[in-house]
Amino acid sequence: MQDGADTETSIADDVWEPTDTDRDIERPWSPILSALVIGFLGASLTCLAYAIIARPTGMPGPVNVAMDDVLVRTGWMVGTATVLVGLYYFVGRVNMWSNRTRHRIAALSTPILAVAGVCVIITRFRGTTMAAFTDTFDAQRNSASTLATAAATAAWLSACAALAVLVVVALFSYGPAREAIGLAVQPPPREHHRHRTPGHRPRWTVAVAVAAAILISIPAIVVAATQSSSSNGPLTGETAAPTTIGGRIGLEVQERYRIAVGDADRVVPAGAGFVRVEYDFTMSGRPDTIEGYDGRTGERRWWLSAPQVSPYLPRSTGVGHGSVVITAVTTKLARNVAESESVIGIDAMTGRVLWTRTSEAPATVFGTSPDVALIADSVPEPPGVTASARSQRWTAINPRTGEVLWQRIFRYGCNSSGTLTTDAVIITACDSSDVGRSGVLLGDSSELATILDPVTGTRRGTITRAILGARQSDRVSFVDARGPHALLTVGRRDILVDVNTLDTKSVAGAAQFIDDQSILLVTRRSDRKDTSSIYLVDSARTVRTPLQAESAWATTLEASWTSVNGGWFALGDVSVGTRPTPEPPHWPGLVAIGIDGHAHALPAPCEDPLQYVTSVPGALVVKCLNTIVGMA
Repeated sequence: MQDGADTETSIADDVWEPTDTDRDIERPWSPILSALVIGFLGASLTCLAYAIIARPTGMPGPVNVAMDDVLVRTGWMVGTATVLVGLYYFVGRVNMWSNRTRHRIAALSTPILAVAGVCVIITRFRGTTMAAFTDTFDAQRNSASTLATAAATAAWLSACAALAVLVVVALFSYGPAREAIGLAVQPPPREHHRHRTPGHRPRWTVAVAVAAAILISIPAIVVAATQSSSSNGPLTGETAAPTTIGGRIGLEVQERYRIAVGDADRVVPAGAGFVRVEYDFTMSGRPDTIEGYDGRTGERRWWLSAPQVSPYLPRSTGVGHGSVVITAVTTKLARNVAESESVIGIDAMTGRVLWTRTSEAPATVFGTSPDVALIADSVPEPPGVTASARSQRWTAINPRTGEVLWQRIFRYGCNSSGTLTTDAVIITACDSSDVGRSGVLLGDSSELATILDPVTGTRRGTITRAILGARQSDRVSFVDARGPHALLTVGRRDILVDVNTLDTKSVAGAAQFIDDQSILLVTRRSDRKDTSSIYLVDSARTVRTPLQAESAWATTLEASWTSVNGGWFALGDVSVGTRPTPEPPHWPGLVAIGIDGHAHALPAPCEDPLQYVTSVPGALVVKCLNTIVGMA
């Protein structure tokens, strides 16, 4: 009997009953579940913070409203989850193994918490919440912007996951709840109890929490930051790998290739050669196409199609690696958002869309340089007693990133024009008006134009009537600007202004820039024996040419002249004297002009009228009516 008693005593000693001290001992699996709760919650907070910081700017008004809605709803969701986790852990102490009242209340409330979590998940994918998320996501994806909505979605779902794990933690923290679902748990050994305190946390609990937060938030942020660069929405096409470019050509050229094109297609030097815009004016619904070509071979390297490309000539920051083509396209960003015009930056070497700026008002690209692109759009005057006018908002952006460098509004109700060079931004006075080929007619004010630093937007100087030696009654026009020089007309005088020093120099004849180093001068004479010459800016030397003066102004100057090594190519006729009226079908031919003024006509590259000529890496490109001819 004694042996039996001893046996019963031994068995009794092995049966564990929770004491007051044991009731708050941490469960063996609690650190893992708690770490997951904290990890999911940390991921949701991180993703929400990224969505707020990386929110795209310059989106249409309806998209901005929807994005506000997305961030507010997600903020409420993440905030509520954070409060609930805090209450359950710091008040309910659900990370402890106990039968106390607080644990009983926490366990009994888990069905309500579970139902609420399911409802929140359903809400995300139904009704107005889903519409707000869908519209903002589509708009950001289609504009190649950062997918802030994707990060907001990750924050929403991570908060829901934290609540789901919290339900398990709260339920299993109460002993009778575990017994009710048949969960048998062996308590830790007694010696384990003696060496652990109720507040003890193993180090790997923190490691699991941090790992969970990183593994959830980092992929979501990476997707949000990079998915837009691989999806252009309504902008579809093919990209190309970077390649080497050809050198600058000389005056001796011959035909290398031909490309059939439309009569309205445009060509601009960029990338490895040139970029061509093919327009669809047939109302067939076919998208317009932007294509990048190799200047040496005429091979198409990349293409990008858009519902509609601006009919204005695309702007390029130059040629070679790092050059960017900037143009405006019309797109429909989302189902519930009206069509809007976006300004896009395209890597001219690869055809990859670098950035997109979308606004409700059409934007105009006034100029590009390797470091700056100047854009203007119309904005209304802020609400107020006199709020009735609109004004141009001038925005300078980094052409590679689309980052805004500066913005300025000079005055509401202002009708000004802007020109960008590598050295300055020149904004004409508010009372100016565009008069076509003669440039911009400046008003009667004493200050005619403001000179800004192109990168910072700070004011560097002002072109005034006094600097030009103009009287108040003189008619003053702003013609153009290239590099460090601006060209203005005062009455019948053409004046070259250095934008850095404001020094002036008069040039003889009606002047137009060919490039930043050469100016075409046309001298009008009463005997109709007009002459043309080229003024070299750096050397202040004038090169006389036998090019017929009238043909020197064929179409626009940018279209009819281009500089190459050792001289220029122009569209015109080599003849001197009176301006004859050629009988049709006579069209200006292609003329090569040396640095010494010697000129000779080249064989006509095509039978169609020649529209313009430009030099690109590795070739001279002549645009005829329906053909592009590459010569080298």
